[in-house]
Amino acid sequence: AGAADAHDAATALHALSTKRLCDDRTAAGVLQTCCGGEPTYNPFYAAVAKLRRGESKDFAFGLKLACWDAFKASDASEDARKAARRAANLGKFCAALLGPELPLSVAFSKVEARSLVADAAVKVAVLSALRGLLVEASDETFAGALAMEPSPGAVTVAPFAQARLQ
Repeated sequence: AGAADAHDAATALHALSTKRLCDDRTAAGVLQTCCGGEPTYNPFYAAVAKLRRGESKDFAFGLKLACWDAFKASDASEDARKAARRAANLGKFCAALLGPELPLSVAFSKVEARSLVADAAVKVAVLSALRGLLVEASDETFAGALAMEPSPGAVTVAPFAQARLQ
């Protein structure tokens, strides 16, 4: 039987971790894989991930790894339509997780420029994540997602985002 709601699922994941039947990093990757395999984006997975992230640093780290995996080059043997659907789902999943706990600079830190140019699925994932952040995120989440460690002489908020933050 499946979980009744996100709280039930997060509690079940916690129990698996406590019993050492599944580590938190693996559980985060499983959520990402399940989300990517759905016919359409299902926000349930992100709701479960947000609940577990607040309870476990290992789970939070696993979510970072899951987002990085979502933005890697796709499997060349995968059907293009299936790859695009998976990428869109994972981009939306990552967008739902962006905020102070997962800034954009961290989520996108493993995106390779050549993948953005050569791999349509990577483009779809990144664009879906950015769309989710720009269109659907609250102002607080948006500002938290843009929080970056400033480099000397670097601007930390893009000009297009400054207007939204004001």
